[in-house]
Amino acid sequence: MAEHVGVDWGSNGWVCARWNDGDGWDAMVLPSFLDVWCEYESADRILVDIPIGLPDVGDHRACDTEAKEVLSHAHQRVFLTPPRKALEHESYEKAKEETDSSMTTQAWSILPRIREVDTFLSEYPEAKGQIREAHPEVCFEKLDGGVGGASSKQSESGVEARIEILKQFDEYDVDEAYPDLVDEHIENLDAWGRRFRSSNRDDLLDAMGLAVMSSRAGDALRFLPVAAESPPEDSEGLPMEIVYFDPSSQ
Repeated sequence: MAEHVGVDWGSNGWVCARWNDGDGWDAMVLPSFLDVWCEYESADRILVDIPIGLPDVGDHRACDTEAKEVLSHAHQRVFLTPPRKALEHESYEKAKEETDSSMTTQAWSILPRIREVDTFLSEYPEAKGQIREAHPEVCFEKLDGGVGGASSKQSESGVEARIEILKQFDEYDVDEAYPDLVDEHIENLDAWGRRFRSSNRDDLLDAMGLAVMSSRAGDALRFLPVAAESPPEDSEGLPMEIVYFDPSSQ
């Protein structure tokens, strides 16, 4: 049975959604990326919304620039990945100096998670290729188009717009599975018994979108930058890519 996993950082842990074509959906929040690997090591593919290949000082990744172009007027939903050198610093000011002052507070806020995944891949090189970088907004845009103009994913209308995109792939039953998972992990549990937070709703939908994209793409998963024959690699041999799937190409 094929298994595809989407992973999104949710401020309190790694929010994971797994699609199994025999058993359907399940979801978890896990405290570390090593836990993600231990839980889903047997999956066909794990797509994670976190930068993996890191640029050198002063450079910008081509995949980030192209992702901004894909989202057009919503380009602010993609931030430029900080260079590897920025991982060495414990203050925003010092890290920003490594980025010609272009590092956003959003990038800074997830720098520990970038460092965590980077360290994990250096210690578990066998995970390279199975774990790949994706971006939920690019995912939704490529699956159906028009998400660049959709409301924020934190809004009810934004959630509905993204569910509508995933509904076209009816075998995944996202319009039923998503509220069921929200009920199971958030609504029907006392706050003290939850691993999920109420704020993880949109992270869960993002993770489900990545899992749908991975499963639907099969061997047809593509990557940004589109003109490259293979993804450019960083100094550690990690691909600097953002993967996506375009159903219209099939």
